[in-house]
Amino acid sequence: MSIKKKRVFLHIGTRKTGSSFIQNFCQQNRQLLLDLDFYYPDNDFFGERKGKSSGHWNLYRAFNGQQGYSIKRYLPSECPADNVILSNEALSSEHCEVFKMADNVHHMLSEKFHVIVIIYLRRQDHLIASLYSEGIVSGNRKAMWSLSEFLEGGHLPEIDYYKLLQSWANVFGKENIIVRPFETQQFYKRDLLRDFIHSIGIEWQERFAIPSEEYKNPSPDIVLVEALRQINRIPIQLPFYRQFLENVFQEFVFSGQYQNNVPQSIMKPSDRLGILNQYALSNALIAREFLGRNDGKLFYEPEPDKNEPWTPVTIDNPEFILQLFSLFFEKKSTEIHEDLKKNTIKIIEQEKHVDSLDQRITGQEKHIDSLDQRITGQEKHIDSLDQRITGQEKHIDSLDQRITGQEKHIDSLDQRITGQEKQIDRYEQLIAKQEEQYKVLFKRQQEGQLTQNLLYRHILSVYRLARKSPWKRLYRFLRSPILNEAKVIRNTGLVDPHFYFSNYPQSITAGITAAEHYVRYGAQQGNNPSAEFNTQQYLAQYPETAHAGINPLVHFILTGQNISRK
Repeated sequence: MSIKKKRVFLHIGTRKTGSSFIQNFCQQNRQLLLDLDFYYPDNDFFGERKGKSSGHWNLYRAFNGQQGYSIKRYLPSECPADNVILSNEALSSEHCEVFKMADNVHHMLSEKFHVIVIIYLRRQDHLIASLYSEGIVSGNRKAMWSLSEFLEGGHLPEIDYYKLLQSWANVFGKENIIVRPFETQQFYKRDLLRDFIHSIGIEWQERFAIPSEEYKNPSPDIVLVEALRQINRIPIQLPFYRQFLENVFQEFVFSGQYQNNVPQSIMKPSDRLGILNQYALSNALIAREFLGRNDGKLFYEPEPDKNEPWTPVTIDNPEFILQLFSLFFEKKSTEIHEDLKKNTIKIIEQEKHVDSLDQRITGQEKHIDSLDQRITGQEKHIDSLDQRITGQEKHIDSLDQRITGQEKHIDSLDQRITGQEKQIDRYEQLIAKQEEQYKVLFKRQQEGQLTQNLLYRHILSVYRLARKSPWKRLYRFLRSPILNEAKVIRNTGLVDPHFYFSNYPQSITAGITAAEHYVRYGAQQGNNPSAEFNTQQYLAQYPETAHAGINPLVHFILTGQNISRK
């Protein structure tokens, strides 16, 4: 399935067929055309010239492969519409190798676009007369030739239109060439812009903006052309002369003050007929092959009558030329006077602005003086801070030395701690052995195999060993797991909770059992665990129990009961 290609309508002129008018129309209506699905790329000009020229001037260079010019400038990869309008009349000019150019266009566009060429053709005799006038009024200082010198001097472009069209048709096919004769009577609705819009398939919109008359490039009559030809002989500086020409057209042609007093053509009728006869066959072929006209008529305007009156134009009276210069200098004088007034006002405004700037400068200078004072104060403060920083750095050095000493002391303590830990390990091993022995003895005592005095002496030896300075903390750590005093007491029933909490109510707040309270605090406070055991009497009777740090009730349970102690 083939993908439908987007269309490119390539408008190639020719010269003097309203190309500038068409281009400015498209430029001014770019958004409206885009709404109608026709994209007209922005023109190639900037600033003041952008408003006067709206064609794609560099398109010719892009198709010609010149470095720095790309067709992507006009046809981006994401084209915003299905139809594109490109316009450059240089593609049909005498400076273009037409067949090569057509082949380049086909090579660059035909893969992605369906190209349709639009060309307007002006009758050859009118084209030559217009080109001659254009050369005279363009400001070209070499344009002093007469019409005959112009015709014989090789100034004419290729005006064999059939040859031109064949170069494009051979590449794109005749069905893709739209030929429009440049004649008002052949224009759609007798209007050039409507004719162009109709040719590309757009319905005319009343919203279309119409360019001003200056874009139509009106042609001066033969008297004005001859006057300007004579003026071209006067040595005037070029910029000044171009201002003069612009003034002539603004005041005479564009304003309508100058009327065409001599409506005859610059060329005499016989010369015009000779040119038309020369290209009669070419024009007839175009009419038949491109327009389908069997009568072979390309242009409908009647041909000139060789017998019609025609008088060569000469300017013997210089008053007309003087009038042109007078009008120019009068306007120039007015412009200079207006410029002087504007400049005077501008100077006054500038002087006021300068005074204002002087005041601002004075204020800024005062502000700078204030800032200088602040900077001086800041510098002094910085010096003070530098001194403080120096003192701090010295203090830091002192602290570093102290830290170094402390680290050495810590290393020494670490060594001592290592030695103490080794000694603790030895005592732990010794205590573990004594504990194992105690367990054996305690078991034997329960079995009646060992006297109570021998067990008592063994217990005392364990506790005395553990209490040796500096191992008191180890002793306190070992007491609870070795004897489990509270457990021993609870299992005997010698602690009466009711008796204990009634006589010692402050022990209730501790939140522990009576046996646990007696073991931890009660024995040391002299409390009795029950009515059957008197703590203070027992300690008085057996003082070695207190010296050994053994709970008196535990001592009684382990030893006293078996030897009838009370």
